[in-house]
Amino acid sequence: MRDYWADDDLWRYFEIDDEGFVRRQVELEGPDREANTACSLEEWEAALHAGTIDQYSETYGMVDEWNFARGDHDDPQPCGKAEFENVWEQARRACAAGSRSRPNQAP
Repeated sequence: MRDYWADDDLWRYFEIDDEGFVRRQVELEGPDREANTACSLEEWEAALHAGTIDQYSETYGMVDEWNFARGDHDDPQPCGKAEFENVWEQARRACAAGSRSRPNQAP
């Protein structure tokens, strides 16, 4: 799924499990679509258990706890697997390289 928040100029992409929960999430911000999130619930949980959640969140962001099956999200649009994977790979590279944009952060 994907959606666009015009007020924030933010594209959000989601991979959703069979129960409607977010498994992976990407957020691209601004006219240049800079990655500010490229996180995985599985990785986030592993980092939490390993005591490295702060480092993971700083690098990749945090997964939303939304459930699409419950209607926790307004007007999501379908997104093909190939499109999601392409966006995911680019955003992961940007975040891992340290070029993750940080919303509401002073320059």
